[in-house]
Amino acid sequence: MTRSHSFPIFLGSCVILLLGACVHKPVKPDAEPAPMAQMAPPPPQTVLLQEARSEAEQLRAELASLKILMAKQAGELRTLQEQGQGVQKREQERGIEIQNIRSELMASQSERDQLHRRNMELEGQIGGLANTNQLVTEIQTLRTSFQQMMANLKTLSSDLTLIKKAMHVTTNSPKA
Repeated sequence: MTRSHSFPIFLGSCVILLLGACVHKPVKPDAEPAPMAQMAPPPPQTVLLQEARSEAEQLRAELASLKILMAKQAGELRTLQEQGQGVQKREQERGIEIQNIRSELMASQSERDQLHRRNMELEGQIGGLANTNQLVTEIQTLRTSFQQMMANLKTLSSDLTLIKKAMHVTTNSPKA
């Protein structure tokens, strides 16, 4: 019984709501109301087509931005490759310079070794020259001594000659 009693209440409430909605004044819209054809929802194919076009436009925009990005990256890559080639070229040049310096260093070391050997030989000869200098000094002393002896011998020889003459004169003289 409760069920049959609640149905008329429900029906009465709906009627009151409908009447209240019909009596209410509509708010004046800012723009002109659109015709009924525009208010009708577009067919699903048109909606799908618009969505596909919108998505295609977004994909085109993304593709264009990706192409721009790829072009920038390709330019950067070319720049980096050129810089890498420049670095490789400088490294090769420096490698050649280092090899030349090493060759010069080896030649300098060889020349230094030869000069060191020659220096050792000369130092040995200088050691011998010290003895030679001493010998030269001794020879000069001996020469001076020899010259003095020769002078003494000449003096003695002339004295001897005088003595002989004096003896000869005394032996040849008459005895009285």
